Amino acid sequence: MAFGFLSDFIKYTSDHTYQKASVETYSKTGQQLVLRGMTWNMLNRCHSKNAKYKFSNNPFDLDEVDVGYEKRKKVQIDFLSKQVKSKSLDFIVLQEVDIFTKREHAPFASSFLQQLQDQGWGSVYSKPLDDLHMPLLILYDNSKLKYLGQRAIFPRDSDGKNCGLEATFEDRLTGEIVCIVNMHLDYNTDHSAAILEYQQQQIAAGKFTVIGGDANQQDLYPGLAGDKLIPSCITNPDSEPSSIGADQLQRKDGFMASPAHADATVTITEGVCGYFQWKQPNKIRTFLRNKQGPAEVGKFVFKTLNPVKERLGGHLMHKSMPGAPFMSRPSAHMAILNKI
Repeated sequence: MAFGFLSDFIKYTSDHTYQKASVETYSKTGQQLVLRGMTWNMLNRCHSKNAKYKFSNNPFDLDEVDVGYEKRKKVQIDFLSKQVKSKSLDFIVLQEVDIFTKREHAPFASSFLQQLQDQGWGSVYSKPLDDLHMPLLILYDNSKLKYLGQRAIFPRDSDGKNCGLEATFEDRLTGEIVCIVNMHLDYNTDHSAAILEYQQQQIAAGKFTVIGGDANQQDLYPGLAGDKLIPSCITNPDSEPSSIGADQLQRKDGFMASPAHADATVTITEGVCGYFQWKQPNKIRTFLRNKQGPAEVGKFVFKTLNPVKERLGGHLMHKSMPGAPFMSRPSAHMAILNKI
């Protein structure tokens, strides 16, 4: 049975939730440098249940037909438009951006890109020469950031294709150099040593750097800010049932950051974000999974978290040591250094 609209069932439009953060450091002259950003893996078209490869981005074995795909993408673009209009962000990094990288954009995608330009925002696309394993897109406020250039980084083990897109900017207020990296890391490659080495090089070069995106294996990256109990990604709920859903819902999306120079610190403060909650199994008839009638299944519920409203305070604030990138576990920092 074809089921065209993923969010009709899980009440959301991707298998990843959006994450927001404000990242702060200081220049050598004491000027405050702040970047406010959002990351979101938008989910390419869902794999058909008849497809050769069945990834966990289609957890309910759906057939996403054309009409459902277009409906889902229109909802996503409307959401992105609202984020830009809110004037609360300086940049947005997006993964799985097939709606923008097809040879011919859908009219509503082209209209969105024109609206961005009209509102003073620019875009940085990955290019064929970047040799990325999957296209990446960075949106930025041109009144805040002046684009200088881009390069691809973080090659994966299997074929050397890159998993990160770095865009270099000049902060228009201070004249300082800042870098924004969009990451969509390879699931089978441990990028942790490469990321730490890159951040240390950026600190030595005096470049304030923010990395955002999909890390795919959160446990490998102690520099990914956020609470593991606030899950940002869905995986297949049939795989190893857990009383708290820890095996099904994971924190894979978020931000890493390094300060502007060797004497500064960097602080990541998480903003309003989305997360998934796994509701415990209950007896329902599922037409999405099999033809055997009633089955024990649970369901995903999408929720938003406002740290200020929930009065979480420092729970969602992460600060580095001077001259070092943020690390959630300092011991992990040394373990990674030993690999380099």
